[in-house]
Amino acid sequence: MFPIHSAISQEIENGVVNVTSEDLIQDAESHIGELVTIRNVISKKIGTSGFLLSEDNDSEPIIVINPTGETITPPSDDIPIQVTGKVARLVITDVETEYGIDLEDDLYADYVDRPVIIAESLALAPRPEQIAANPADFYDKVVAVEGDVRQLLSNNTLTIFEEGWVDDVGLLVISVKGDFTVDEDRIDPNERIVVTGVARKMEDIRMLNQEYGLGWDEAKIAEFEARYSPRPVIMADGVYPSALDN
Repeated sequence: MFPIHSAISQEIENGVVNVTSEDLIQDAESHIGELVTIRNVISKKIGTSGFLLSEDNDSEPIIVINPTGETITPPSDDIPIQVTGKVARLVITDVETEYGIDLEDDLYADYVDRPVIIAESLALAPRPEQIAANPADFYDKVVAVEGDVRQLLSNNTLTIFEEGWVDDVGLLVISVKGDFTVDEDRIDPNERIVVTGVARKMEDIRMLNQEYGLGWDEAKIAEFEARYSPRPVIMADGVYPSALDN
């Protein structure tokens, strides 16, 4: 895929295993010691540094410990987050010593010796439709958006959508670092990808055109504004294949 430059995406590029929640839930033991990236909703917070990710109420939760000092608060309970980190077996004293955090031992008593993810980066991971429905929730925030490529509009511009979304427009994605159409790394229509970047207001598109040297004329800018407003535009600094099958 095209060059990846964000902190989140660098981790994906540098040997991180992109897995589904279902895979990790079913066989977490086999991933111990690996760097993984996973996406799901927060089902429960644990103290000040931990939370659980769950497929549903009946599934075994994935335990995440966040020693980064960064907080993440989805705008609603149904907005997933993306976590990249190492899978380890939980030994409370080891984690506290290595990362300089207090895990409130009593809250983690049920999770000792179980596989956990020690987070290295976090991002909101809304679906394309969720961003389109509530754009103000995501303006100027780092997002990791999973979707199917609907259309390649140029070498640095594409749209993504999701299956079942009754919409023929999609969400506009602009690469600020790479070329979507380079032969060896080409992204194709209907390919399922994850885009990482910042959600910006469509009304900023003229400023973005100048800032990133996109080379669009007034007609192209007006076309994008008319077709995609009021949805945000994702200024992408990374993209990689989804862990889900197309």
